[in-house]
Amino acid sequence: MSQALDTERNPVGVDGTLGFKAGIRTVFKMELMQRLRSGSWYWMMGVWFVIIGLVTWAVIASFRPYDEYSMFGGQSGQLVFETVLFFVLLFALLISPAFAANTITGDRQNGTLAIIQNTLLTPWQIILGKWLAAWVSALAFLVVALPFIVLSFALGGVDFSRMLLFILMLGFELLVMTGLGVAVSSVSVRSLFAVLGTYLLVALFSVGTLIGFGLSAQLSQEEVSGRYMDAPIMEPPAEVLNSSDGKAINDWYNENSQCSTATQTTNIVHTERIAWILAANPFVMVADIAREPYDVNTVTNGELFTGISQLMRSAQAGPEYQHECLNGKKFSELPDPQVFPSWPIGMAIQVIFLGGLMTAARNRLKTPVKKLSPGMRVA
Repeated sequence: MSQALDTERNPVGVDGTLGFKAGIRTVFKMELMQRLRSGSWYWMMGVWFVIIGLVTWAVIASFRPYDEYSMFGGQSGQLVFETVLFFVLLFALLISPAFAANTITGDRQNGTLAIIQNTLLTPWQIILGKWLAAWVSALAFLVVALPFIVLSFALGGVDFSRMLLFILMLGFELLVMTGLGVAVSSVSVRSLFAVLGTYLLVALFSVGTLIGFGLSAQLSQEEVSGRYMDAPIMEPPAEVLNSSDGKAINDWYNENSQCSTATQTTNIVHTERIAWILAANPFVMVADIAREPYDVNTVTNGELFTGISQLMRSAQAGPEYQHECLNGKKFSELPDPQVFPSWPIGMAIQVIFLGGLMTAARNRLKTPVKKLSPGMRVA
């Protein structure tokens, strides 16, 4: 019985290692308590609250007064919500690496990592415990921003399910980005390199995917001969111009336009072949998970995530849905394009990439170390 009680108090496995969950929990508590004891963490949260509050106030003050003049029906709620969420994601991507990039290199430089490695903790327990603590720290900032997200949601124009999906994907992106930080911190010798490396990886997904898409577009160009749209010369009638329906003018031009009989040479880009590159972009993933049904004639009112989602659908659809009358058919005459959700592909790319880094991080923390990198400190 005494042996059973001792095992309960100190859950050690039969192989002499700490129970997997107990080990993760131990590292998590230790890491989180260290963060909570730091006064700078609370200062950062205060600054974050003020910044998001100022952004929310500025967005509401900028867009709400124009509701009655808006040609899109006076609904600025969705625009305000998506703009606030866009800035929350942007700032979250900027600060999340800071919670993880120094977690292991800091211990290594302070000489405390070797002490942890000499305990019953395994490399995976150290990595996962520190990763969980970094993620929870980043989520705390998301929680601080929630009042402003809810406030912008209360202005109307957005379904509750869409808001929930947006927030869940935000949480997932924080999980991935903090994981990248912990992994880079594990394989790095210096804290500076870990911080820079983490920010470069965040930039790879946020900006690098856009650059990769742009460069690939240059290689996917083709010169084709196709028809073009003959727009009417006359102006829309007054009732169309003064209509509160945002699609009224667009619909009028569609009805009074036709494809030309002549052809012209046009450069097209086969974006349907390279759209997958954008799938791993955090902004595309957040926009795509709560996407609205794709309509080639959709006119957005400046909503950031809705616009990103529509651009992603357009890229998947291909040049036929980007150049009207290219094949002698107007957009309204084309069948529904073959578009699909891209966020599962993005999640898969990020998870596989992160899994490879985590495996390298685990191998770096294995003991005994056979070969040390120049400048690496053990104790």
